[in-house]
Amino acid sequence: MNPKSLQHAIALGIGNVRASCIGGTHWDLMPYLGPHYVAQYFLMLRWLGRGESAFEPQRLSDVLWETYLDSGSWPMVRDAKVSDGDINATLFNYWAMKALGVPVEDDRLARARAFMLDRGGVEACSVFAKIFLALAGQYDWRDVPDVPAILFKEWSPVKPASFGQWIGPHLLPMAYFSRREIARLPQGLPPLLELYAGKPRAALASVQTGTVVSGPPSSTDEELITKMVEAQQPEGSWGGYTLSTLLCLMAFDDYLTHCPARRAEFAERIERGFGFLERLYVHSGGSAYRGVTCNGRCWDSALMGIALAEAGVGTDELAPVADFLVAHQTPDGGLPFGEGFRDVPDTDDTAEMVSFLTHFPGQRDSAERAIEFLQRMQNDDGGWGAFARNNDGNPLLNLAVKPMEDSADFFDESAPCVTGHILESFGLLGYTAENSPTVQKAVAYLQAVQDHELGAWSGRWGINYLYGTSAAVVGLIRCGENPAAPYLRKAFDWLKGRQHVDGSYGESTLSYLDRGYAGVGVATPSQTAWALLALLEGGAKTAANAKAAARYLVKDIVANGRWVDLSTVGTGHPGIVYMNYPSYPYAFPLIALARYARRLGLVPSAAASGTLSLA
Repeated sequence: MNPKSLQHAIALGIGNVRASCIGGTHWDLMPYLGPHYVAQYFLMLRWLGRGESAFEPQRLSDVLWETYLDSGSWPMVRDAKVSDGDINATLFNYWAMKALGVPVEDDRLARARAFMLDRGGVEACSVFAKIFLALAGQYDWRDVPDVPAILFKEWSPVKPASFGQWIGPHLLPMAYFSRREIARLPQGLPPLLELYAGKPRAALASVQTGTVVSGPPSSTDEELITKMVEAQQPEGSWGGYTLSTLLCLMAFDDYLTHCPARRAEFAERIERGFGFLERLYVHSGGSAYRGVTCNGRCWDSALMGIALAEAGVGTDELAPVADFLVAHQTPDGGLPFGEGFRDVPDTDDTAEMVSFLTHFPGQRDSAERAIEFLQRMQNDDGGWGAFARNNDGNPLLNLAVKPMEDSADFFDESAPCVTGHILESFGLLGYTAENSPTVQKAVAYLQAVQDHELGAWSGRWGINYLYGTSAAVVGLIRCGENPAAPYLRKAFDWLKGRQHVDGSYGESTLSYLDRGYAGVGVATPSQTAWALLALLEGGAKTAANAKAAARYLVKDIVANGRWVDLSTVGTGHPGIVYMNYPSYPYAFPLIALARYARRLGLVPSAAASGTLSLA
């Protein structure tokens, strides 16, 4: 590859990262789950009787038709290898289009209806989807798994903390709904009985012509509302998530229907909640109307900072980014994902902050506090989850959540991808298996959970084996593992076997459902970069593959001016929900090419103008 082409590609990457920075201090390219979440929000605005305010129905309509598939369905997020959509996404998008006035005779809705019925109708939708249907009187509460209020009693042996951090904020309003069995179908929110594959319960028919409202709240209902009041975050969210925030606002609405004297007391909380929803759903730049789930500004900023630092941008320019991250560091040393997560720092973000801060000798104290946090958070099995220690369930908890396992991953188990990132950060500060018991345990964990048939590691937060394998390989070698070790050689062989002819890599969401799709999918810059990062650790035996992957990334950005993932690469809940991270094609390919340049003996240095020279 011509060094000038590599130089030009890295310069373009630097320019794109710089251009997306906010105020010279941070990045905020919000991750999203799919426009059906915004369709859901639009529908529930009708349920609440609230004017759309800044929400623009036409914008939603445009996005929904833009993402409609030839199969007559909608995907959650784009997977270029999957031609069919998702039944839950199709449900909400069909419903929204019907509410927007598209006639049911419209050919596109007719095909969507056929898609739904062919896959089992509303009866086959997830529990979370059925809760929204039941709230609108379109599904019988008797057929929805109960969320017991006992979970939120102080004396209960099973608490929200027994589950992943993301579960509690959603279960709290769901427990309120389960007790009260609210059902209302106001004007403007059309019925969906045509989407039943079988015959709906007769009781649903009465909801079509009016509003059914629950009775006065009980003392337990009052307790649940009080807990919701206490749990609201300063920026207006519950747990930092849009869906849980919407559910809590709907619970407030029902409660205030029976307790109107408290409306003034709740007014400011309600407006803060809607303010949070509209910032993420409506005012989120390129992610607007795409279903932003939460704010990830700290994660984005750490990744983008690493990308620029590795590409040679000077520490003077990047010092405000380091200051931004350190300012968000929690007292226990961790770094939160973004807005709304101040009280729940996570290990993956903390590891990336450490990796970035290694470029700033003056921030050594902050980096060491972060390492101490990570040491405390290590699980007994040697790995790390995202938010909690040893949060891997037990037979009783697993049984309790089984009816809802189609809607979420309920536990925060150790993950190879998180563990690999943490090991990389440890290695950068000089911790190895020889001098650190923490590293020893983590290495043993990764050796134990490697897929010994494939030679790869699965990915919890990114798709899938490419993400997990990249993180594990880089982390292990940075902490002193020998690249020639048989288990690592097997990982390199697996990576080499999954490379496309043009040097690229891609992996579909299908790999979570079928191991036969591990490392198989349409090429993306992010997944190609993940593979390249690992291949660079393999030395001479992977040099040709690394060169081919780098050449692909260079050609892609030179041809298009930027890297763009045309297929989703992020994971919300494996096998259930996937996420687009707009920051990933900005950061990971730039990191990978900068490291590739260094392996060639070309040391990047970026001038303030954004140009790059390779000396």
